[in-house]
Amino acid sequence: MADAEAAVAAARYPPHGARSWGPLQGSRPVHSPGSDGGHHDVPLCAVMVETADALDAVEAIASVPGVDMVFVGPFDLSLALGMDVDDLLVATGDGTPLGRIVRACSNAGILAGAYAGTPGRAVLLAAAGFSWIAATTDTALLPFGVEAVRRQMHGDA
Repeated sequence: MADAEAAVAAARYPPHGARSWGPLQGSRPVHSPGSDGGHHDVPLCAVMVETADALDAVEAIASVPGVDMVFVGPFDLSLALGMDVDDLLVATGDGTPLGRIVRACSNAGILAGAYAGTPGRAVLLAAAGFSWIAATTDTALLPFGVEAVRRQMHGDA
């Protein structure tokens, strides 16, 4: 929970945090402190849950004022819990790790986010209740586009 509080302090301007401000040429006014009493929609403060200790404290972490999202890295979380990532992703009931994270976020009124790695895993995470999902990386998306172009060129579309 202390790490989540430190993340909030680093992400927000005073009086809601301790983020410093050094104006840069071209900065938009929305990023200047004081224009709205210190509360800004940007940045979004997301904290990661990737360890057994973080999972044990997820309810407390999700309830820290200023945390906007709990983001889970299922690959690292599965390693920390000693289970296969695909087993973690299909176990989504209330008593399961992912179910517990989603429930903690829902109860706190914040976003539940996760990294999927593949579109298929993104579908599983959405079904588990995650609302903010990084389906894959930009470089992993490139082959999907290349394959679509190849099919079009060869009349397979």
